[in-house]
Amino acid sequence: MNATPRRAWLILWGMQVLAALAVFSSFLSGKVYFAYLDIGSDSYGQVGPALMYMARIIASGRWSDWAFEIGLGSPTALMGSDLFMVLNALGGVDNVLPWRIWVYLLKIALGGTAFFMLVRYVVTRWEAAVISALAYSFCGYVVINGQWDGEATAFVFFPLVLWAAFRAMVQGKFTAFPVAVGVALMSGVFFVGMGVKYIIAREPVQWPGFAAVSQSPGQMIYLNQLALPLGIVQTRQVTQATLSRLSLLAAAEADSLRDLALVNAVVVPDLTAGQNEVLTYEDVLRLKTAPLDDSYLKPARDLQTTGLQIQTFSNDHISGTVSPRKAGMLVFSIPFNQGWSLTVDGQATPLVRANFGMLAAPVQAGTHKVVLDFKLPGRRAGIWTGALGLALLALVVVLTRRREVSAQAPGPEFQGFKVSSS
Repeated sequence: MNATPRRAWLILWGMQVLAALAVFSSFLSGKVYFAYLDIGSDSYGQVGPALMYMARIIASGRWSDWAFEIGLGSPTALMGSDLFMVLNALGGVDNVLPWRIWVYLLKIALGGTAFFMLVRYVVTRWEAAVISALAYSFCGYVVINGQWDGEATAFVFFPLVLWAAFRAMVQGKFTAFPVAVGVALMSGVFFVGMGVKYIIAREPVQWPGFAAVSQSPGQMIYLNQLALPLGIVQTRQVTQATLSRLSLLAAAEADSLRDLALVNAVVVPDLTAGQNEVLTYEDVLRLKTAPLDDSYLKPARDLQTTGLQIQTFSNDHISGTVSPRKAGMLVFSIPFNQGWSLTVDGQATPLVRANFGMLAAPVQAGTHKVVLDFKLPGRRAGIWTGALGLALLALVVVLTRRREVSAQAPGPEFQGFKVSSS
């Protein structure tokens, strides 16, 4: 491979800057944020809150393995693994959205640079490599898919890993390859409304249980007076197979009946023997014609009364009491994860899946003290495995460096004459 002149780098980076100014001027000027509300709405509705949570964690210095600030709740173990997400969060909560475009452009610059280094192993003229790198920097993949953070991160590491592989095969320099692969893996590349308490609406809402609490031009805030607690105890059960039969009905009718069923029973994969009264398909259909007070308002108020009364709450520790009048299934509005453990009155209680993947456990009638704790599964094993991997990586780098130095060193000399090492 011929040496790359300095002007090649300057031309590449200069053209990247000019293209970015032309393509992303509205974002760079601050007129709009680099977050979308259409097909890429998760860049605003999911990644944005995750970054804001990370920014608060960095500012406070306190880390937990679980975060309720992300959707219904999510493990946080891999949040800090994406170096670009960490960089985006370093600006603080108020700068998460303004900084997104700059982090995105940094990915474009680094991805194009890595691709340029890769192509230099294939083409002779650096001008052709510059053109190829510019085409890669602003290809349809990164311009369209790049709004999703993980896609743009992969855009950087794919050419970087390939460049390191070419460098090892062509020049025999192996140091960069394990480092590039390790950083790429660490960044996640190659890994292939009943509990809502408030809503914001542009139009008046006339739903049962919702009361307007604030109004401003263009929007109104409503309080859901029937919002369910984090944990509820259902004394009836309905199977997923039963609810799946609702798909034979019109979509609107099926959705309405499904919502009513969730207020009146716990949804389980299979019926639990000795637990709960069973809600049949016919029972579900009758909810449509039953008075609203019987099918929705009264069951919701009962769930509020008997449900979880929280005493202590943090992202990885929740305690409180439940007071069901009959034996039933305690269901939490928390996605099932093996890291959660539950004790009821001090006794360890196995957790199961219910309500399409939420945490649940059987409880008996009466008042009970419940405690939920979250500990990341495999943390200790992961720490030791990671430490061993870093140690092995450091050993590979040292041995590779020594071999490269030995290969470049001249043979021994004696009395002014070079002696063959063989």
